[in-house]
Amino acid sequence: MRPKASGQHEHDMQEPAQPSQSCGSLAASAAAVAAPYRGRSPVTHRLAGMLRRCPLLYVPLRAAYRLFSRGRQAPCLPLKELEFLPDVVAHGPPARTAVVVHAYYLDLLPELRHCLSFFSDPPDVFITTPHRAAAEAIRAAVVGRCSAARIVLAENRGRDIGPFVALLQSGRLSPYSEVLKIHLKRSSYSVAGDAWRAGLLAELCGSEAAVSSSLRILRSGTVGLVGPHQYFLTNPKFWGSNRARTAAVLRGAGALGAQEEAALAFFAGSMFWFRPAALRLIAEAPPALFAFEEEQGQQDGTLAHALERSFCQIAAHNGFSSSSLRLDGADISAINADRHGIPVL
Repeated sequence: MRPKASGQHEHDMQEPAQPSQSCGSLAASAAAVAAPYRGRSPVTHRLAGMLRRCPLLYVPLRAAYRLFSRGRQAPCLPLKELEFLPDVVAHGPPARTAVVVHAYYLDLLPELRHCLSFFSDPPDVFITTPHRAAAEAIRAAVVGRCSAARIVLAENRGRDIGPFVALLQSGRLSPYSEVLKIHLKRSSYSVAGDAWRAGLLAELCGSEAAVSSSLRILRSGTVGLVGPHQYFLTNPKFWGSNRARTAAVLRGAGALGAQEEAALAFFAGSMFWFRPAALRLIAEAPPALFAFEEEQGQQDGTLAHALERSFCQIAAHNGFSSSSLRLDGADISAINADRHGIPVL
């Protein structure tokens, strides 16, 4: 069974999750990736965003929550299969390029339509979402700006990463030369969340130059990923609590040896252009490796966070480099990114 997942990209304080049964696995690496961890519920998401703006309240409450929730776990369960709704296909030659977008916050769909206006050749668009009732509204938001609109229903698990991994494993993305992966995120726990999303979209697909240059870089050499330059992170402080789990993902996918240490080099926000061949190891990995947790608004330590830190490493193992528009195809791993950061932390 191929995995499927999705969920919001937000985090907050919550009532602690109750302990759940351990996730099963087909191998030791899968068991390590599926290790349980702490989570936060989206029910109190907006309240947490308000509290964060008041450090005198937020800091002690957060400390108390962490102490109280120690040792409690978030459920980690197998993913259901994706459900592909009927396509809406325009007349014309098959698209060479695809866009994968996770649509959880539907009021942001106009931003997707705006980005699609900058493609000289309309791409095929895969929209993953947990909102079955909104399928027609989602189609309406992209029809006329794409070669084909494909609505993919996914459960609310794994945020944008879960359905993306499921699409890779389904083989639906393999025929394309290049794919843009974006999502309609809303980091309402931070006043800078909207600006972060706008910056990510602007650099990747916010102009004709951004789209055409990204495609040119991917088509001209061994670059496998093109991401937002200022959000390429290597400073060890951005490991969070994800180092061990990232290593388990990489070993489970065959991109890291048993005695090797995982390197930190990733595009924060999980939005980037890529060539499907660069992420082949994810497409071919055992589905049991991708047992995503129940969505509880977790801030850190999830399988999605580990995979976010794995994409560049997997591409490198497959012989592909990562770059940015600013570097015009040069290997981004060669730069000093210690001062890079993200606006929501």
